[in-house]
Amino acid sequence: MMIRGLGPYYYGLWVLGMSITDQYGLLDLGMTAALSRFAGYFRGSTDRSGLDEIFSIAFALTLMISGLICAFSAAAFSFSRSFFQISGPNQATFARLVLLLGLTTAVAFPERMLAAYLRGIQRFDLFNLAATGATVMRALLFVVALRLRSGVIMIALITLGMQILSFGVHYAMVRSADPGLKVRLTNLRRNRLREMFGFSVYAFIASLGTRLITRLDSIVIGRILSVALIAPFNVASRLTDYFVGVFSGISGPMLSAMSELDGASKREELRILFLRSSRYTFLLSFFIGSLLIVDGRVVLRLWLASSGLDLDLTYKVLVILTLCYAANQAQLPSWSVVYARARHQLLAWLILCEGIVNLGLSIYWGRKYGSGRDRTGNDCSRPDPLLADHALLCVTGD
Repeated sequence: MMIRGLGPYYYGLWVLGMSITDQYGLLDLGMTAALSRFAGYFRGSTDRSGLDEIFSIAFALTLMISGLICAFSAAAFSFSRSFFQISGPNQATFARLVLLLGLTTAVAFPERMLAAYLRGIQRFDLFNLAATGATVMRALLFVVALRLRSGVIMIALITLGMQILSFGVHYAMVRSADPGLKVRLTNLRRNRLREMFGFSVYAFIASLGTRLITRLDSIVIGRILSVALIAPFNVASRLTDYFVGVFSGISGPMLSAMSELDGASKREELRILFLRSSRYTFLLSFFIGSLLIVDGRVVLRLWLASSGLDLDLTYKVLVILTLCYAANQAQLPSWSVVYARARHQLLAWLILCEGIVNLGLSIYWGRKYGSGRDRTGNDCSRPDPLLADHALLCVTGD
């Protein structure tokens, strides 16, 4: 609906703006993963003071980071006008979009921390209620806005408003789930801060590598190729995001349960859980991956037949991404048990190396194969961002 309602070009602007502001997530510094792990660990060891201290530290730090993001968003407002190949009238629209999405991310930081605490103490009923409710309401507002032919700025305003509402709901649910939680300045202890950062620094390194792999594609495409080419790639990556989303529903409870078992020193139960979950995730990954590859072309045709996108190009991207994600998600329990036992140092460095190689090859191959001239003689090194067909001819080499 977003593609049809906004058009491929403005949808590309939306995705590009989301990709830029998504990089603010690096300021998390691994604290969300640390909070989920330590909340489960201290719950398993029945350490009330540990829960209060780790939550207080995470809450204070995320509020500080939110202030930084607001400042960065103001700076990005002027920077984003000229960096990408965006035509004159749309430069101001894109700058406002980046500002609004930056403010949305600033509100999202403390909300994600509250959600991480709910996952850590295994209140997935409340977590899913808040997350699903916000997603459904935002989707309904999007539908109304698109039916009224509102632009991309209205979509950004809806996103910001829903993020503020979601923060309030998550805060109320944390208070309901853990009435004994005490948030105090006296809980900001140096030894607990050191313990948290000893875990989060490597979670941050792994997160940085993951972002280099999965979150910079739209920026690279928009900078090296054209904004119009973001849409077909994003459609394929969105389908694989749904693939990964299924496993996100598994990884949260798995990590919390494993952390709690580790905190309670129940090693045999932890081993049994790891082996059982490994079998299930392998079978599930193989099954969903096969569905996307076998039926992906039909799904794209039903979904986007009137969108004007190159479906063959989109399907090729989908197959490549699906093969990668199927292999990755099959290993999910191995990742979870490594994080649950705080043995993720080597894994973090490996992910970062993979991310650096991924980004380097994306830039190199994008410049090598995304330039030149198409079969009509047009210069592909300077594609018109409003001409999606011309941009597709360039990138496919036709």
